[in-house]
Amino acid sequence: MKNTNYEAFYLCKAANMFSLYNIGCPHMPYMEPLKINATGAMIYEKLRDGYSISEISDYISQKYEIGINESSNDVNAFVDKLRTFGVAVAHE
Repeated sequence: MKNTNYEAFYLCKAANMFSLYNIGCPHMPYMEPLKINATGAMIYEKLRDGYSISEISDYISQKYEIGINESSNDVNAFVDKLRTFGVAVAHE
């Protein structure tokens, strides 16, 4: 995938909670790990594996039986959170 930096982050699960650690972004000051739930971890993993935001939104919509607009809004809000944390998510 172009313009991503997923290798600079480590996703860790402990006690049914996930934390995303910034382990290699020299341009970013130290940040506390980003605490995320299982759905957030799944979205992150799918992004890392090359799925597009729209593919993930479709998957979430079907998995949780919610409308595509709600799913798309939720996924995009989470992607914005990842970007704020320093993850370079490729734009569609």
